[in-house]
Amino acid sequence: MAMAPIQPIVAPAVDKISAATPSSGGAAFASLMKQVLSNVDNSQRQTAAAMDRFLSGEDTEVHQVALATQQAEMQFDLFMQVRNKVIAAYQEVMKMQM
Repeated sequence: MAMAPIQPIVAPAVDKISAATPSSGGAAFASLMKQVLSNVDNSQRQTAAAMDRFLSGEDTEVHQVALATQQAEMQFDLFMQVRNKVIAAYQEVMKMQM
């Protein structure tokens, strides 16, 4: 049984994400966060599907499942770090006196 080649991990195109956002500041940020969260969710779902295919004995290699799992985990961790930074920045702005 021949092993399938390892597919490269491709980062989402920044131009693609920013081009789809509206021009207003708050709405653009909300739209961007929704899109990124959707990408993270899709990655989690694809990983779960790959695990299910592997566990059911379909033609899925263990390295593909491991790579998908690591990619989904890294995307989630990055999203959480960005979320934490955004919350910290919001809290700092709220502490400022007018």
